[in-house]
Amino acid sequence: MSRVSQRSQALLYPFNLPQPLPKVPIPLREGDVEPVLDFQQLLNEIYQRSSYQFSIDYSQRPQLSWPEAEQRWIEMHKK
Repeated sequence: MSRVSQRSQALLYPFNLPQPLPKVPIPLREGDVEPVLDFQQLLNEIYQRSSYQFSIDYSQRPQLSWPEAEQRWIEMHKK
């Protein structure tokens, strides 16, 4: 994402799997107050409203190959 006054430069919001998604200001016109979008809250609400907990069997191990540290985190956070 980039602001008009900073075009060709963009902001990066890195995070790792165990971390919540970042809160990101949404650039508007210069001088406007930037609203902040909470991506973690948005994802949580989409997940709840879409009823994924009923269509994904979380008791099964993921078929993807995760590094050991991430796999331990996944196991700790199963619902």
